[in-house]
Amino acid sequence: MTSSNFFANTFYFFGSFVFIGYLLHIGKPFLQPFIIAVVFWYLIISFAKVLNHKFKKFQLPAPLSLPLAVIICGAFLAITSSIIGSNIEQINGKFPEYKRNLTAITQNTLDKYTPNSELDARTFLNTNVYNKIDLSGLAGDAARTAGGFAGKTILILIYVLFLLIEYKKIPQKLERITAKGKNYRRTVDILKDISQDLNSYFKIKTAASLITGILSYVVLLGFGVDFAAFWALLIFLLNFIPTVGSILATAFPVLVALVQFQGGYQFFAIGGTLIFIQIIIGSILEPRFQGNTLNISPLVIILSLAFWATIWGVLGALLCIPIMAILNIVLSKFESTQWISLLISADGEGKGYQNFKWHKHIKSQVNKLRR
Repeated sequence: MTSSNFFANTFYFFGSFVFIGYLLHIGKPFLQPFIIAVVFWYLIISFAKVLNHKFKKFQLPAPLSLPLAVIICGAFLAITSSIIGSNIEQINGKFPEYKRNLTAITQNTLDKYTPNSELDARTFLNTNVYNKIDLSGLAGDAARTAGGFAGKTILILIYVLFLLIEYKKIPQKLERITAKGKNYRRTVDILKDISQDLNSYFKIKTAASLITGILSYVVLLGFGVDFAAFWALLIFLLNFIPTVGSILATAFPVLVALVQFQGGYQFFAIGGTLIFIQIIIGSILEPRFQGNTLNISPLVIILSLAFWATIWGVLGALLCIPIMAILNIVLSKFESTQWISLLISADGEGKGYQNFKWHKHIKSQVNKLRR
């Protein structure tokens, strides 16, 4: 690859990246329902394959696995929505009690550390905290958001239905488009790598998040924290957001424990235990099983999280790692973009780099320098 081609490819790539980012931003109302539908479709297909897998001597018939996967996924979504909706109303009802407890905690802290101060906790909190928390406004925003999502639910279901119908025809279409040539084999390799990496990521991430949620539920229930099931579900969902998600997942129930138990030993015990669970599962066990499956640099993950969260909010934060994984695989299949895949990789290595001329040239130059 000559230097002129290198700079031209670099310019085209980053120019295309900015342009696509702009299109994704302005096309959010149309694209978000379709992306959500694609995620649901992928989860249904993956779950159907799990159900169709032979377990000892029993194997669910293939025609039944897909409808059963649709029913189970639909039931999970319905239960999740019900838990979230009912608990938000109950938390709203508990707010006056939490407000009184937080006022007492703040007053005790002021009396202990600033005994000569004339600061009043109620006045301070009313001025700086409570007047900025508009529960009716938050409830109205939540209702509008839920209404907007409900309005798009039918559209999402239609998308999922047609994706399920088209699923079996995709290989045939690819074969005819590429006439089983070089492009066909490359496309099949790309789709195969994407499917394998995403399957591995979602299985391990789901298992890790589920274990974290269950253990957190046991801890919260054992200490008698309000709405333990709701916080456990939130921990499960937020753990899919890299880095920030686990912090938020721990912060919410810990803050509730603070105002519920007025800063007693339960607050410190709950906070310490939940953080310990997150560290053991999220920082030790999960990376050990995940390994280098996605091979994405932690810095790239953080930047990707900031970028996609800015463009698409929570949905972008949830999908930033799968999107970067797909992008990394596609870039690694073409010599002109291989160097970009190398830059965003975690270990500076990857699949197929040794087959490209530029890689062999750089390697030979490095060996010369070492001599």
